[in-house]
Amino acid sequence: MTLYPSEAKIAEKLIVEGMMKALVKKLAVTVLAVFLMTGNVMAGETPINLGGDGAISTLAAPGGILDRLYGLSNLQRTDDSLDQVWRNITITDAVAQAKYASYAQQFGFVADLDRNGIFDETPTWLFSVPGGSTNNFDNSLGTQNLSYTANFSTGGYDFVFVDNPNGDALPTAWSSLTGMNPNSEDHLVTWKIIGSAGGFDNTIGNYILAWEDKPYSISDRDYNDFIVEVNHAPEPATMTLLGFGLLGMAVFGRKLKRGNQ
Repeated sequence: MTLYPSEAKIAEKLIVEGMMKALVKKLAVTVLAVFLMTGNVMAGETPINLGGDGAISTLAAPGGILDRLYGLSNLQRTDDSLDQVWRNITITDAVAQAKYASYAQQFGFVADLDRNGIFDETPTWLFSVPGGSTNNFDNSLGTQNLSYTANFSTGGYDFVFVDNPNGDALPTAWSSLTGMNPNSEDHLVTWKIIGSAGGFDNTIGNYILAWEDKPYSISDRDYNDFIVEVNHAPEPATMTLLGFGLLGMAVFGRKLKRGNQ
């Protein structure tokens, strides 16, 4: 059958619109799946208990842990919907900076080796800090313990950070991805280093990971139990936000194409 120019143009338009509809539908399904996985995505900032163990071990108050390690004005809180899934392009270093908990703490990551967004692979553990330690390890507050540092790469795969508190009746590990934790609890709060004012020897661009090591039902939620600094990592971003961006681009492209016809 021979199509005249006007008919060919109409057929081409229908084909393009069909392809765009299929793309939008596929992206929408992907975004929904990851949205359900991340649990509290776009939930803002997880509340932190600033009391508990006294000023010196309070995480984010003046005179507390972060203030003495980095200077509070040099830090920027990361939205807790954005610190769940991480992407690694270059080699990353990790160092334990503080621990205010009786449990031993084991730090590592889980890479999404099969790229399905589930992160069900075996964790890669980087270092462990024994139980009973209650101090800061680095900067002017103490001597860095080299056994609490690690250099690693995830080979370009998306990954989540994990912390195993090795306590009784606790899960194998808490994940930065809340959907992997019982009751979708958020056990990680994060800051980005944005300055070095006040004489602090900070590495701008590094991230500070602060963990709560007990379930919400029995925890004080002060997030000072284990604090790790990581560097050379790209901006954290949940796959949900990436999916919404792609979905928006697809819809925008479809509207733009219609507007040009």
